[in-house]
Amino acid sequence: MDPDNIHAPKGWPFVGATSLHVLVGFGSESCLDAFLVKNDAELEVRDADGNTPLLLALRECREDMALLLLDRSIEWQLQEEASNIEVAEDNGRGQARDYLSHLDLKNRDGETPLTVAATVKAGEVIFKLIEAGADLELFGHPFELVSYAIRHGDRKLFSILLKKGVKHDGAIFSAVVDLPKNVDLDVLKVLSELLKAGGNTRKSTSFVWTFEDEDEYGDEDEAMFVASRRGQTAIVSLLLSHGALADIRDDCDDFPLLIAARNGHKETVEVLLDHAPHMVEMVDYAGQTAFDEAVSEGHFEWAIILLPQHNELVASDEAFNMAIEARELKLVEAILCAKIERTDLGNEGDRIGRTPFWWAIQEGHEQLVALLLEEGEVDADGRDHHGQSPLSWAARQGYENIVGRLLYAGKIDADGRDHHGQSPLSWAARQGYENIVEMLLYAGKVDADGRDHHGQSPLSWAAQKGHGAVIKLLLDLREVDVDSIDQYGYTPLLRAIQHGHEAAVYLLIGRGKADVTIADEQGRTPLLWATQHGKKEVVELLLDTGRVDVDKKDRYGQTPLFWASQHGLEAVVKLLVDKGKASVDGKDQCGRTPLLLAAQHGHEAVVKLLLDTGKVDVDGKDQHDRTPLSWAAEEGYDRIVKLLMDTGKVDVDRKDQYGRTPLSWAAQRGQEAVVWRLKYS
Repeated sequence: MDPDNIHAPKGWPFVGATSLHVLVGFGSESCLDAFLVKNDAELEVRDADGNTPLLLALRECREDMALLLLDRSIEWQLQEEASNIEVAEDNGRGQARDYLSHLDLKNRDGETPLTVAATVKAGEVIFKLIEAGADLELFGHPFELVSYAIRHGDRKLFSILLKKGVKHDGAIFSAVVDLPKNVDLDVLKVLSELLKAGGNTRKSTSFVWTFEDEDEYGDEDEAMFVASRRGQTAIVSLLLSHGALADIRDDCDDFPLLIAARNGHKETVEVLLDHAPHMVEMVDYAGQTAFDEAVSEGHFEWAIILLPQHNELVASDEAFNMAIEARELKLVEAILCAKIERTDLGNEGDRIGRTPFWWAIQEGHEQLVALLLEEGEVDADGRDHHGQSPLSWAARQGYENIVGRLLYAGKIDADGRDHHGQSPLSWAARQGYENIVEMLLYAGKVDADGRDHHGQSPLSWAAQKGHGAVIKLLLDLREVDVDSIDQYGYTPLLRAIQHGHEAAVYLLIGRGKADVTIADEQGRTPLLWATQHGKKEVVELLLDTGRVDVDKKDRYGQTPLFWASQHGLEAVVKLLVDKGKASVDGKDQCGRTPLLLAAQHGHEAVVKLLLDTGKVDVDGKDQHDRTPLSWAAEEGYDRIVKLLMDTGKVDVDRKDQYGRTPLSWAAQRGQEAVVWRLKYS
């Protein structure tokens, strides 16, 4: 026996323990049998905890030893009673001994053998105790004994309890709470016998929930609610067959069908429906039907059996919406067929204004969209909180077939704008969905050159994203302005160049005859943008048009050659100089020349190319009187220093406005090779 067990702590056996206590404690049934001598057995003696040998056997879960003590007690009692009869007949005198007196003795915890036997689920012992005359009033809640008999399908125990008139109010409820979902036939038989005997199904006032059960069942006080929640279909069926009400409500206004549906118990739902089909029309305090609950919990495969047919609140918009999101086509169709009197079907928006129809569009479910358009009174042009229409979203996502259905159905503004001023055509062009663009244009109800709030047209978006096929479609339309300017001063051509889409540039210039001279708000021309991004082929294309001003300056006074020189784009510099005849010695607002920028940033090849033109001022000064040599020396570009010095046109001792020479700059920066060259070359 565990010395640390709560029923036999360290230091056991206690004062007052008998040999029977010791034998029970060590679980020695054979020794106990030998020690049980009729006249010497100390059955009533209690140890320091108040436990008799019988109580100790039960607390230690030694059911066989408890039965041995009981059987021997009953046997001796019968012998004693027979002996007393003989003595009485002979007019003799004798003092009778009560061998069953220990059956109702309590320990210090107030436990009797019967209460402990019920706790440890010793069914045979319970039966023996009751049969031997244990006082049932000492049990506290006698209905728990009946509940025990039900839970264990113990018909023998149940019969004796019934025969002894044990109160059973609340026994059915208590048993159902503890029974599993699927119960044995014996359990159902005992339960049925109690129902026939008039047992009620309500919770006893003395019933106490466990912490876990209270969380699950709350204040439910009818066995029907508990069985419905747990999916105990056989019990639900049995309760109904004995007159239990199927449509009762609990304190929260829930009813069995709704509870079973919420918890996903299809078989229980079917039993309840067979018994009371009108329950599909019942609603709880929030107006929810059992169908709504089944759908909201995701039981789509069988929720349809709960769909009411004659109630105008057939299904909540939330349930309808969920069915759409789950793409449950049959369920949606069934709802639609049952909702023929509803004119607002699918038109109630969620927190961002999107209706069930909207969600079908968003999910790209063509069949659902078709079904809703054909069967429901949907607002096909309803907007969400961003001002987007279903058509706009479908065009944006590339759902061609859905776009086609919406256009065919009519009842929509094909050119409707969202809060950013973008139309379905604008979105389709932006995303590059050629077929959708063509469908929208063919519908003839759209502004092919409409601008959004940023001034961008569909062509501008297509150019920015490089969607050549869409650009071709739009350029073929007379109403499309190839040179439209957005709020940032960008044309479609500028957008295409900025984002590096060469094919789009070719289309806009070749097919669209785009104006190659239009500059943005910063004064940057297409040629300057192409140069900035190092797109040699685009630069060449622009030069080939013969319409560009190669020396056009931006607001900072820089030409394309400045950008190419600063970034070391040798091939572009060569193109601008040789083919474009660019001015190589111009100055920007800071007094810098292309040569100075190339030298400052270490682009040797560009420096050489510019020097080879023979048209540059090799020793030209910027606004701080610094020369190309000064910048190259400071940065340590020794080879560029050599190139500049080899021209013989530089003053190595020239001071800038800070009084510093190329040598002093190189020395300060620790450019040893440059220092040596400046000193000794």
